[in-house]
Amino acid sequence: MDAQQLMDRLEERAAEIPVGPPPIGLMRARARRRRQGRVAVLASAAAMAAIAAGLAWQGTGGSDDGSRTPIASEGPSDFDSLADGYTYVGAGDVVAAVPQGWTRNETNCGTPTADTVIIDPGPTCLMLVPRPADVDSLTVLTGRTPVNVAAGWEQTEVAGEPALRSRVIVTDGVARQSVLLTAREVMFVAESSSADGVDVVDGILDSLTLLRDHTTVPGIGDIATRRGGNETMAAAYARRLRGLGLQVEVSTGKGGGLDQGTVLEVTPSVGSVVAPGDTIRVVAAR
Repeated sequence: MDAQQLMDRLEERAAEIPVGPPPIGLMRARARRRRQGRVAVLASAAAMAAIAAGLAWQGTGGSDDGSRTPIASEGPSDFDSLADGYTYVGAGDVVAAVPQGWTRNETNCGTPTADTVIIDPGPTCLMLVPRPADVDSLTVLTGRTPVNVAAGWEQTEVAGEPALRSRVIVTDGVARQSVLLTAREVMFVAESSSADGVDVVDGILDSLTLLRDHTTVPGIGDIATRRGGNETMAAAYARRLRGLGLQVEVSTGKGGGLDQGTVLEVTPSVGSVVAPGDTIRVVAAR
């Protein structure tokens, strides 16, 4: 069969495939929920992968009983739906996608001063500082967090896990929305003072997912309750990291008057996604 015959045959097969009207209503509804580039999901890439997988499946031989033989595969990756320029942050195996350029804990008395992830920030002052315009943030909270379901919270799911999602509240130009996974005791609070803040916070929380083969670097805020005997904070934290299957390297630095063994720095930073066997570097006060 030459090239022209092949093209003629493909056109004949294409004409045999029924094509319904485009789902305009659904397309418009989805378009309204786009995040203007803030949080992107590679739907087209996933669709192409699905098509490729389907074609590969059709091309395999069957067994004697007529069933198809599965193709060997490494399975889906935790990062299949993560867009270029974004990274995951979170607690445990629950993560959300944020731009890679976001900082960590860049705040003034608890108020974000730049696009940032707030996670395990430590003590903060109580002074009320106005939030600058065009600043987006994601706060990750762990531990039991009671909520009033009657006050605008709705039942939802994150990757099949039950969760609660608050309605979007806009106060003084700042949009705010939260998602709570009660069984995992983790809450994500998205805030934005951007002009499209409602879309921004909605998009950040829409990106929430669960990791399969990775975890996140745990915080140190609750280490005081996990310490045993005369164990230092650094020793207790290293024990916790090893319990997650991570390697630990501990060094010391100037503590500026802090107790010996106080954790000064963690690399990769708290909330970062890591794989079993990865090395976490901890700097403790000498």
